Amino acid sequence: MHQQRIAYAVNGGSERSGRGGRAALAAAAVGLLCGLTACSSSSGPTKAAPTAKSRAPASASPSASAEDKAKGQVADVVRRMREEETKAHTDPGKVTDTELTHYATDKALASINNQLFQYEQLGLVFRGSPKSSFTVTAVNLKGDPDSATVEECLDTTGWKPVNKSTGKDVSTKGQPRRYVMTYRVEVFGKKAQWMVTDLSRDKGRSC
Repeated sequence: MHQQRIAYAVNGGSERSGRGGRAALAAAAVGLLCGLTACSSSSGPTKAAPTAKSRAPASASPSASAEDKAKGQVADVVRRMREEETKAHTDPGKVTDTELTHYATDKALASINNQLFQYEQLGLVFRGSPKSSFTVTAVNLKGDPDSATVEECLDTTGWKPVNKSTGKDVSTKGQPRRYVMTYRVEVFGKKAQWMVTDLSRDKGRSC
């Protein structure tokens, strides 16, 4: 009944006969129905699918400026450790009066303290001061923890052990006076600061 009303309205209130009339009525009916409801067409415009946003590539390695900053901090820590170790050698029994623990820890600190203890037992103190230069040979800012390797050329020509009671020079003849020290430096502790954690002496390697 509803379709008959639509056909009647399209034809101005009169019905048409024949195949052409029925086709016209059908087309008109579809047109009116599309006006009342949502009709879709496969040939109509379609919305473009959203494209994924491109992401900036992650940095493959720390920036040069970050490495340069780390190298400066690492070299400064080893330099300060050397200064405090030198102070401790002027009187090995008073190592606690220095700030050595601010810069050295773990195996490095144990090695230094063991050496100082032996000097104290032998009644030895050091006079003069060493000369040294430092080279940061490697930095790893992607490790756990971050770490670095430092080489020190240590010149002990003007830094000699003497008997604390007599002041006599007790240096061992033939011992090398210039050799290489190698340090491992790591970001350490709750404060996450660079500290020397291990060291080795290579007296067979002159510099």
